[in-house]
Amino acid sequence: MPEYPAQLQLEGVEGEVRLEVMIDEQGAVTILSVISATHNEFVQPARQAVSRWRFEPPTRDGVPVRARYVQPIPFRLQ
Repeated sequence: MPEYPAQLQLEGVEGEVRLEVMIDEQGAVTILSVISATHNEFVQPARQAVSRWRFEPPTRDGVPVRARYVQPIPFRLQ
């Protein structure tokens, strides 16, 4: 999970970042672009978190392939 920006947490602000990502044949993530963000302060923590993620590689006919998709990253207060 991404680190919540302290000031936004104190202010009770929630939001979301949507990132366009590429998953390669080994399941590694490359961030291609920021599609949207409710607050700019959420972008860097979202990018840092997603860059550490690993996925099960996507497959086509049983063979690992690259895939591009949009990953929403919610920032919700508990």
